[in-house]
Amino acid sequence: MPVDNNHFEREMSKIEDRLRALELQQQKTSSHLEGEVTNLVRLMSEIRDIIKRHDTMFFGTNGNAGLLTRLDRLEQAEKTRQWTHRAAIGTSLALILKILWDIIMTHGVSH
Repeated sequence: MPVDNNHFEREMSKIEDRLRALELQQQKTSSHLEGEVTNLVRLMSEIRDIIKRHDTMFFGTNGNAGLLTRLDRLEQAEKTRQWTHRAAIGTSLALILKILWDIIMTHGVSH
């Protein structure tokens, strides 16, 4: 069987065209991916900044109390306020009872 050189050259030309098209598509894809990686790096940096701000807000920094410390202080102050309030009520009731007892004892003895 004779070899047809024209057929062989046409097939080689088709293969080369397809190879060029694939190389061009690969370059476009690579360029797109590089852009996406750059965007992801930028987004990760922004996310780290947000996390750092939230850490500072919740936990504070050197000398500055964060929300958790402030909340703890408020809870402690509320417990102290409640104790003081209850102690004042108890003292007031005891004083009122003492005054009433003194009145009863004074009027009860004289009559």
